[in-house]
Amino acid sequence: MPIATVKKLNLHLDDRGYLYEMLRKDDPFYKGFGQAYVSSINPGVVKGFHKHSMQTDHVVCVVGQIKLVLIRDLGPRPSGGTMADVEEHHLSVLSPQMVVIPPDIYHGWMCVGNEPALVINFSTHPFDPQTPDEERVDPHDNPWGYVWGIKDA
Repeated sequence: MPIATVKKLNLHLDDRGYLYEMLRKDDPFYKGFGQAYVSSINPGVVKGFHKHSMQTDHVVCVVGQIKLVLIRDLGPRPSGGTMADVEEHHLSVLSPQMVVIPPDIYHGWMCVGNEPALVINFSTHPFDPQTPDEERVDPHDNPWGYVWGIKDA
């Protein structure tokens, strides 16, 4: 069973440039607007992991290329460590898509190109610094043993 819903975005290209719709209120997975933000990621940098207990994220990479990693924590392994379902998604303007990340899924992204990437997120809840709806895990020292990097084989 997939962790995320992926919406392929229809690219409309002509002499003037291109356009693609990202999110519509009549999308079947859309649960409402909380806030929108843009996040820049420098080459080789990882942002993550974190999860939300209530919030759904709708992520689109509009500049550059990222590897988006989703982790569903399945609890402790009898032999130690933690079991998990892992999904990797490659997002870029060359393959426009939106990944819908439900609550309780750890997620993070890494810029895999040579230029900074820009990600737009439409979340269902606004960020509240007094009571943030997030739980963070170190991206490089995580209980699932996930190792970030570029796979070239």
